[in-house]
Amino acid sequence: MASERILVTGATGFIGRPTCAVLESAGHALHRVSHTTRHWPGGTWHRLDLLRDDPARVLERVQPDVVMHLAWVAPPAPYLTHKANLPWADATRRLAVEARDMGVKRQIFVGTALELAPPETAYAGAKLALRYALEEDLEGTSWAWARPFQVYGPGEPRGRLIVDVARSLSEGLPARCGDGTAVRDFVHVEDVAHALAALVDSDVTGEIDIGTGRACSVADVVTMLGELVGRPELVQLGALPPRDEPEYLVADTRALRTLHALPRVPLEVGLREAVALHRSRLEHAA
Repeated sequence: MASERILVTGATGFIGRPTCAVLESAGHALHRVSHTTRHWPGGTWHRLDLLRDDPARVLERVQPDVVMHLAWVAPPAPYLTHKANLPWADATRRLAVEARDMGVKRQIFVGTALELAPPETAYAGAKLALRYALEEDLEGTSWAWARPFQVYGPGEPRGRLIVDVARSLSEGLPARCGDGTAVRDFVHVEDVAHALAALVDSDVTGEIDIGTGRACSVADVVTMLGELVGRPELVQLGALPPRDEPEYLVADTRALRTLHALPRVPLEVGLREAVALHRSRLEHAA
């Protein structure tokens, strides 16, 4: 496996941190960008505000072989409806075109499973419009559009299903949920990181779903969490009104098979990990 010089945006994020760890363990040289100055041990950082700065100066300084763009509006901000979604799409396109013009040999971007089904949110709409734009901008070049499904695991921000339910149950509080009929593909963040890292060394192009291919209802997941904590009576399905969201989002894993990057962390193992993490935090806080 050849070592690549990789420019990574969003390196401090939920998906970015484990992805950088996998890439570094594979021997790649990472150059992370941040809108504020970073002084992290072992990391090479460049200050760049993608929403305001021209990315050309950092690209010229780094001369990357690969650009991996993970940065976007993220929780705890209301990312589904945030007004910055379109500016982020524009900034991503500027980055992509600059990298193309400088001869960067491969680019990897992250979309969302929400592109695949109505209702359209500002987040999904901006991602989808960006993908269509990049299909024209990057025609004839090597680029991939990775589409993670329901990502969970260590570092998951509050405001998301598994972390919030595990936290409430671990604290002995009711976990109030909707009816739980929505079906999702829950994929561990470490598996997402390994899939993204595999894309660096591949020539796979276009759209790639990152998920398990396993359909699981939200009700089943929160019920499992209740059982793992030992407080199933605290799970309150139907306590919240229905949300306007897609009913079914499950990955097509055929492209992942060609990458030899199928997820390896079973859902049951990941949920046990989530419960153990929150129990540990409570013990340390006591």
